Formats: sequence, structure tokens, C-alpha cells
Amino acid sequence: GHSTMPLLIGVDPDQLPPRQSRERPPVNLALVLDRSQSMEGEKFELMLDAACRAVKSVKPQDGLAVVFFDDDVRTLYSGKANKPDAVCEAIRGVSVGSSTNLCGGWHRGAELLREVGAMGELSRVVLFTDGEANRGIVEPASICSQVKEWQSRGVQTTTLGFGQGYNEDLLRRMASSGQGNHGYIEDSERLSGFFELEMGGLLKARGSNVRLSVRPTEGVKLRWLADLTEEEGRVCLANLVEGEPLVVLAELEIEGAPPDRLAALELSWLDLESKEPRRQVLDLQLPVVDRKSWELLDSDPQVQAQLARARAEWFRQGAMHLLRERMDEVALHVLDLALELENLPDEDRRILQDLIGTTEAG
Repeated sequence: GHSTMPLLIGVDPDQLPPRQSRERPPVNLALVLDRSQSMEGEKFELMLDAACRAVKSVKPQDGLAVVFFDDDVRTLYSGKANKPDAVCEAIRGVSVGSSTNLCGGWHRGAELLREVGAMGELSRVVLFTDGEANRGIVEPASICSQVKEWQSRGVQTTTLGFGQGYNEDLLRRMASSGQGNHGYIEDSERLSGFFELEMGGLLKARGSNVRLSVRPTEGVKLRWLADLTEEEGRVCLANLVEGEPLVVLAELEIEGAPPDRLAALELSWLDLESKEPRRQVLDLQLPVVDRKSWELLDSDPQVQAQLARARAEWFRQGAMHLLRERMDEVALHVLDLALELENLPDEDRRILQDLIGTTEAG
């Protein structure tokens, strides 16, 4: 026969052995901030406040760079994070400019991290913008190719888009290529929350360069149910961060009688404390039951929630595309369909409601 089933793969960083040292390994942070004309007003002030909080959350032994960009790219600070008050004072003295040399600003931040950090340390560029790249390199494929190249050198990229005017496709692709995160910000509360999560993830990370490979047994096929980056047959995952389990959703398709072993899983990562590679291997085995017994089994709430999140994200991306095409009424209908999904977590539902509110307000 032929059967399919969802598969949720979880990785729990809290199961790693305790740190050998009380001091966390050094990290390196580059804040790349948009000062183009469209940022003027509350957005700009919120961004400066968030940047100062980030500067004050790192330790003196960490590396820090602060870059502003409009038509030109300006390095505000580069060195150890041992002058937080002076850096924040300089940040608050910056004013808005004109256009958006997004790639130039990001590239300067990546270059500076290689100067202030050491091999094996966690380094990340955090890019904040509300617009589209219209100066310097603007082709998404070229920008993402550079981001991927720097990621292979150990520099990750997180992107943060503000409002409806930014190029979501570009920023999502940059974050995916750079093994970072992407955030869509509607208001000051969400901006503050995103920066706190981003800094927490950076400062509590235990492992980077996390890769997952799944080798199905003959007669078994696997299909990922999310937009994942693959590299040499392995899926690229986010950093291993204390208190933040990773989950990956897939679907198994089985032809004929299920084998005793469905697949072999291998997880590899770079341990940030020892700077040594680590790996774990696991065989995926499930008990075989008849169809009647299978149909009587309860659905797993976590699996159902992840399935709903994947579908909601598909709807949301479609709605964002429609908004860029100025088809607001159709976009709102698509977002309403996403809100009707069962088992959708409250936080995801709130993000959709915020987007609907912003769209209705124009």
C-alpha cells in the first residue's frame, strides 16, 4: 500500500552537556542601520533605542560594529564592546539622510566583523531597513550570493523589515542565506521584542553551523514542509540556543510495507565553547500498526500546530505579494483565510491580526 504521515523533528539544545566555563564564549555583533529619508520620525527613534539596548547587552570582550547607510555607508564604531556609553551617544547623534545603499551597508558590517572577531566565534550582522535597495548592488541574487559567501566564512545575517514598503522577498532570502532570522515589524512593541529575542539568541548560543541530514530507507521518501536552505544534501538549521528548541516539519511517503527503519538522521554543529565540530546520529524507527488502530490514534498537538504555522506562513507570503501589487482587498481575504486555520498558535494569530490592521489602516 501507500501511506503518508507528517514528521516533526525536534532538537533540544538544553540536552547538551553543561558548559565547562561560567563565562560564555565571545560573540561579535554588527548593527547595520538604515538612515534613509523614509526612516524619519518614530521609526528612526525606535531603531536608535533598540540599537542602544543591543550595544549595552554585550560584554567588553565581545566585538562590536555599528554602521549607518543611506546613499553612502558610514562606520560609526568598530572594536571591542567596551565603550557602550560613548557608542550610544554617537548613535543618538545620527540623523536621517537620503537613499538606500542596503548592500553596501550590510557588506561593511560583515567586513568589520572579520576584523573584530576571531575564527570559531559567533558573528552576526543585524540589518534594519524600511525600504528597498536603490543604490549600489540592488540585484537580490547578487546580494544573497554575497551573504551566503560570508556565512561560509562564519558571519551570519539577520534582517529586520519595518512596514509594508520594504522588499520582504530580499530580506527573507538574505536571512535564509545568512543562517539568521527575519523579522517583520509593525510597531514599537514588536521591534523591542524582536531585538530582545535576537540578542538573547546571540548571547545564549551553544552551537552554530547546525546541519541536519535525513537518509530515508529504500521505499521511503521525505519532503520538507517548510522553506529550508539545503547545502550538499543537508538542511541548514538555526543556532543551538539555550531554552529554544528547534523543530523541522516534513512528510514521509511510504511505498509498500513500512520498513523497520524509516530513515537515518545525522545532526552536526560547531561547539562554540570548544570550537570543535560535534555530531549525533539517530535511526528513525516507528511501530507498525494496522489501519484501524492508526485511525484511532490521537493527533499530536505540537505537530498540528506546526502544520498550521506552515500553512499560515504560505498564506502570509502570498498576501505580502498581493500588497506589493496593490491588491489590498484580495490580500485581506487571504489573511482572513489564514486566521481561520485550526491549531494556529496565538502568537502567529496575533502577527496576522497586526498585519490586517495595518493594511486596513492604509
